[in-house]
Amino acid sequence: MTNKALITGASSGIGLATARLLLKHGFDVTGVARDYSETDCKEMQQVKLDLSNLERLPEILRTQEALNQDFDCLVLNAGYGRFGGIEQFSHQQIRHLLDTNLVSNLFLIKHYLPAFKKSGGKDIVL
Repeated sequence: MTNKALITGASSGIGLATARLLLKHGFDVTGVARDYSETDCKEMQQVKLDLSNLERLPEILRTQEALNQDFDCLVLNAGYGRFGGIEQFSHQQIRHLLDTNLVSNLFLIKHYLPAFKKSGGKDIVL
């Protein structure tokens, strides 16, 4: 049986490198990213999704067929950096950073954790 992995932030950087590594080791990989225009990794199933849209995220997780698989592991890697002193950022910029880098990952864990607990032995990398 082939293991299945869900990787967020899969269009570049650590997420893309992780996807390539897991594909090399025989995993079926579903990647989530806002944009795949710069990605040449066609072996993974690519789901275009902006995880910072928290209002729609729970519904999308319930209804998007590609996201409703029996995954063996989650690699929650999506996020972005903002550099400078915190006093330089607006409240909205701080909120968006936290929503994207933290809260969206908690929504994903909340969605998948019940099934992970039932089956046991699954991994979440945050």
